[in-house]
Amino acid sequence: NLFMVDGNGILLTPHAHACLPGITRESVLTLGQELLIPHEVRNISLTEFHSASEVFTTGTMGELTPVTNIDGRTIGWGTDHAGKRGPITTR
Repeated sequence: NLFMVDGNGILLTPHAHACLPGITRESVLTLGQELLIPHEVRNISLTEFHSASEVFTTGTMGELTPVTNIDGRTIGWGTDHAGKRGPITTR
């Protein structure tokens, strides 16, 4: 499953019908609520992913993997964590 953090610090993920409604995905959403990280579940365009502050994937084994570039474009460009794991992903 795929998550992104926009320039306002909002955690975004596609609706479950657009991805696997997995346990790890649900755990990330629950932890986000507990950590008071605002989130939205909605369709996300490729353009939004290109301009994201952070992007990460979740997997079956419970891991979160940062995405550092999409289509050769560095994620988080212009931030101190460009091309690296971002602060929301780290939390």
